[in-house]
Amino acid sequence: MGIPSFIRKNLFWGLLGLLVISFFGRNNYKSVGNIAPEVLQDPIQTPLAASAPITFKANGYVYELEPLYHYEISAMLVHKLNYRTFTIYNFDKVFPFDLCLIWGENLSKKSYRAGTLSFSQDCRFCWAQWREPIAFNLTQISNNHLLMSNRKFERIVGFLVYGDQIKITGKLVNVKARKIGSGGDWNAPSEVSWHTSTCRTDGGAGACEVIYVEDIKILRAANVFWRSIFLLSFAGLLGLIVLNLVRFFSTASRPPKIE
Repeated sequence: MGIPSFIRKNLFWGLLGLLVISFFGRNNYKSVGNIAPEVLQDPIQTPLAASAPITFKANGYVYELEPLYHYEISAMLVHKLNYRTFTIYNFDKVFPFDLCLIWGENLSKKSYRAGTLSFSQDCRFCWAQWREPIAFNLTQISNNHLLMSNRKFERIVGFLVYGDQIKITGKLVNVKARKIGSGGDWNAPSEVSWHTSTCRTDGGAGACEVIYVEDIKILRAANVFWRSIFLLSFAGLLGLIVLNLVRFFSTASRPPKIE
């Protein structure tokens, strides 16, 4: 005896509602109140006396990186964009993840909690907008292009939510990426080159940090309750859909009943 249809229907809509609510709840960085001491400090940038080029293959390209500085940044994530998904240009998969991070006074003075403050990303830029008078320090926000040769780091970045306080360790690099094979990427260039910013006070095009990630960890996770509800409701919704599909195909495969 299966679950009655009206219960399955109510369960579906209930799980869907929880999924939508928790999706936004888990990304509410303004609800974060427990700030880690590390994210109040400026990034640490240390010159490299001599460093050999870093080479690796990923995303249909071979990379050659010129390391310039050792780099550590501890900050709060306020926006994230995966350009594998949100782009029409296949070459964006060369640098799939951009993280918009804030630190320092923007956290200690609680500027991130201002009602009209919002963040957005597009075209490889991160923007902060507000309409009320707030003490927001534009030298303590950065858009970071991440290069990762380790799938473990990609999974960590993929699961990050807004409000997570994280630490990224790696190198600021200039990049040359050369395409290997065709792969049907009609709009992918054969070569791509990017230069990193090495200054926290610059702005506009060229002001983003290009980081070759050597380690990334979550210092303090944000909105643990809502991200747990999101995962549970997603799993429940997926299970319910699978159950209905099994029920449908099981019923369809039965021979017709002859009276």
